[in-house]
Amino acid sequence: MQRAIVFGCGRYYQRKKKVLESRYEIIGFLDNMVKPGEVRQFEEKDMRNPENLDFWGTDIPILLMLAAFFDMWEQLLALGVDPGRIRFMVTQPPFYDEIEEILAKTVEEIYAEDRAMILKGKQ
Repeated sequence: MQRAIVFGCGRYYQRKKKVLESRYEIIGFLDNMVKPGEVRQFEEKDMRNPENLDFWGTDIPILLMLAAFFDMWEQLLALGVDPGRIRFMVTQPPFYDEIEEILAKTVEEIYAEDRAMILKGKQ
């Protein structure tokens, strides 16, 4: 099972949590509510500010868990995170809203490449 860091732990994450846990070993959480340098506990794992992301290394995927994920994506890019680490979970069920459901019918995966967002269509 692939290890991953979850960015965001609110309703969006809670809705998709079971699917994520079946696909990933969640090793920690990122949240802007945590002050830089501070460590909190969430679900018995460390929760850190995105500025302290390197604590877990520089190659572990980051799962964006917010319906409005663009701000998270931009924040991580501004911090120098390799775009290949960023995973957009909007096409993963259960769907948060109708827009996700419609998108998932035509798009298999959304990923970042440099500063561009790439939509991989279903075959």
